[in-house]
Parts: sequence; structure tokens; C-alpha cells
Amino acid sequence: MKKGGFAGYVALILVTTLLQTCLVTAFLADAAPQPFATAYGFPGFSSMRHRSILRDEVAARLKELGNVSDSKHVLERTFLSPAAVAAGRLLITWMKDAGLRTWEDKLGNVHGRSDGANATAPALLLGSHLDTVIDAGRYDGALGIVTAIAAVKALKIEGKLQQFPRPIEIIAFSDEEGIRFQTTFLGSSAVAGTFQPKHLKNLDARGISIGAALRAASHEGTVESVSSMKYEPSSVWGYVEVRSGLRVPYRVHAMDLFLITCFRYLLL
Repeated sequence: MKKGGFAGYVALILVTTLLQTCLVTAFLADAAPQPFATAYGFPGFSSMRHRSILRDEVAARLKELGNVSDSKHVLERTFLSPAAVAAGRLLITWMKDAGLRTWEDKLGNVHGRSDGANATAPALLLGSHLDTVIDAGRYDGALGIVTAIAAVKALKIEGKLQQFPRPIEIIAFSDEEGIRFQTTFLGSSAVAGTFQPKHLKNLDARGISIGAALRAASHEGTVESVSSMKYEPSSVWGYVEVRSGLRVPYRVHAMDLFLITCFRYLLL
């Protein structure tokens, strides 16, 4: 690694991680007891810059996205369903508001990107998945996407987004949960180059294959088109995701919190 490279790497990881962690902590702050808030340096958050974006807007958008569902009774958004398509369109609107160039790839992943000060540098990737399980929690997946958009929007307002030393790309992966086709991580596996071509023949409960569902959504749905989505390792600098854990209970008022210490997506 070149001189100064390691220090820069650590600095950017810290900045990105702190930005997103502050967002999550901030919008939970009203429910937190004061000792927790002061212990972590957020005494009432009265001095937090861009509070309307980093807390209030994040909370409002999580609620709005949580209402985009294929079911009237529970939160349900499966791969390429009407609700998933609507959620993707909503995310594109928010990404554009944050100053990002947007597109949908050949597997329905939604992307927003800023080239920063060096468009050819390896990109910092942020995001999570936009699909859900049946009767999902509001924060699963959505948390990582919405907080990433808010962090980038704050950088844009500060005039720092175009000065960022490398591209920033937010990806809302179209499928992680595997509910519709009983095959998990479709969206991220295509980006990582580990998508199995045989999965295009997997059928949902109505007998529709993944390939047919992609074609119905105006995608090619071919092995070649999905294989072309792979990100070369040299093009990716790192990946950061804010996650909400499902395996342990959260007691908001008592603030029993746990850290998730693993990454979901193999990108390097």
C-alpha cells in the first residue's frame, strides 16, 4: 500500500461508519433515556448538524417505505413484486434528491452513484436489500438503504459530495430473503459474480421462473445479462452496511443493543 494509503483507508472507513451509526442512534434518541444519550455524546441532539435529514427524515422515510407492501395486513415485499417495484421507484426519487445518478440493473437492483473527485477510483459501496420476508420488520434492509441516502444527502448539502476522494455508490439489492423463489441473495450474488445460472429456472408458487419474471419486468433474464453485472474486485474499495439484527430482542427503552459483526455480501 502506498504511503498514506492506510491512514486514508482508516479515516474514510471511520467517517462513513460514524456517519451512518450516528443516523441510526439519532432517530432512536427520543426513545432513549438521557444517560444513554449523554454517554454517547448526543445530549438531546440539539447541536447535531442537519438534524432534519439525519434523524427526522430518516425516521419518516423508514415509515413511508414500511408502508409499501403487497399485503394490506403485514409488510411483505418480495422479489420483483408490485410493491418491490414501487419501493425501487421511491428509492430512486430519494437517491436523486441526494444528488446521485440512478439506474436499475439487469436483476432489478437499484443504484445511486456519485463519482466524487475521482471517477476512476475504486468505489465505496453502501446499501442493503429492498425485499422483505412476510410480516417483516420495518427496519430490516430498509435501514441500510435509507441511512446511506441520508448520509450522502448531508454530504451534498455540505458541499462535500463532489470532493469525496472516490465514488460513492448506494445499492438497494432486489433480493436477499429468497421468499418468492426460495433462493437467497439473488441481487448481491449477481454483483459479486457468484450468481448461479441454474437459478434462472427456479419457479415461484405460480409457476413463473426467475428468467420469466425478469423479462416481464423489462429485463433480459438471460445468463449472459446477469453475468455481465459482476463488479470487478479492483473497482470496489469497500462495502459498509447498517443492519438491524433479527436474532436478538431489542428493548428500546432499556436500550439493550447488540452489534452485528459480519458482512452479508462477498464483494472482494
